[in-house]
Amino acid sequence: MSVTVKAFETLNVEDWDDFVDQSNTGTIFHKLQFLKYHPPKRFPFHNLVFYYKAKIVALLPGMLDDKGVFKSPAGASYGGFVMNNAPFAKQEAVLDTFISYAKEKRFTEAVITPTPFIYHKSPNEIERFLLEYKGFKRKYHLLTNSVSLKDLNTEYIINSLSSMHKRAVNKSLKLGVQTKFSTKFEEFYPILLANKTKFDAAPTHTLEELIKLKKLLPDNIKLLMAYDDKKNPIGGIFLFICNENTVLTFYISHYYEFQHLRAVNRLLYEVMIWAKENGYNNVDFGVSMDTSSDNPMEPSRSLIHFKEGTGSRGFLRTTYHYEF
Repeated sequence: MSVTVKAFETLNVEDWDDFVDQSNTGTIFHKLQFLKYHPPKRFPFHNLVFYYKAKIVALLPGMLDDKGVFKSPAGASYGGFVMNNAPFAKQEAVLDTFISYAKEKRFTEAVITPTPFIYHKSPNEIERFLLEYKGFKRKYHLLTNSVSLKDLNTEYIINSLSSMHKRAVNKSLKLGVQTKFSTKFEEFYPILLANKTKFDAAPTHTLEELIKLKKLLPDNIKLLMAYDDKKNPIGGIFLFICNENTVLTFYISHYYEFQHLRAVNRLLYEVMIWAKENGYNNVDFGVSMDTSSDNPMEPSRSLIHFKEGTGSRGFLRTTYHYEF
C-alpha cells in the first residue's frame, strides 16, 4: 500500500480541520484553528498530511525543533496520528511512511502523545500496538481521571457520587451557591491565578489567550462559574469540548476563603449533568500528577482520591518516543 506524506510549516492546510471532525481520534487539540491561538513563531510547526490515492488518510500535527526532535503535540494536550477507523494495513502503511520520512529528513527523535483511549469515538488501539511494534518506547504515562456517563441518567448522577461529594453538593445548594456559564473570563482568571500561586505554578494560558481561544472556537470553549448568595464569583471550571465524545475540565479553580461553600464539588457535579444532557459520553477531569516532583509519573494521591469521588476512574495518557 503506497502512502505519501507532505509537510506543512503553516497553520493553513485546506481540509485539515474537516478531517479532524470526521475522524475517530481527532480532538480540538489537533485542529489548526485551535493552534492559531499561539503567537507567531512560538513553535516551529511541522504538520504532516498522509495521502493514499490522492486522498487524506491521516494527519500528524507537530513541530520540529532545531535539534531535529519532532514533537506531537506542539502547544496542545494531545497529538498523535489522526485517522478514521482505518484497517490495520492502512495504519501500518501510515506509520511506516512517517518513519521513512523521519529518517530521510534526519530527525534525531520523535516524541508522540496519542489521543487517550476515552476520546475515541469507536475504541481502536491499533495505533498504540503499531507504535510499540515499530520500535517506539514508552517515555512515561500520566494518569487522567475520567467518568463515563453512558450508563447514567441525570437523576442518578447525584447518587453516583461518593458520600463526601454528595454532602458537599447538597451543602452548596443549601448555602445558595449558583452556577452558570459565562463569557466573563476576567472574573475567572484572578481565581485561577490565586490557585496556581498557592502551588508555585502559573497557568498554561494568559487571560488574552483564553479570550482568543473562545473567539477562535466559540462552540468548543466554555466557562462554568460558581457564585455565592451575594453573586460574588468564588470558583470556575474552564472546559474544552474536545470532540463529540468527551469533555475535558482543563482548569478547576476556587477561592480558598470560600472553600466552605464547596464550589468545586458543585461545579464538577454540574459539568457532569450538562455533559450528559448534551450527549457526551465522558468527562475527563484531567491528569492527577504531582507537578512538584522531578518524576513526571509521580501521582498526586490526594487529587486522585478527590476525583474518584465523582465516580471517575483512571486512564492512561501515554507518551512514546523513537530515537533515530
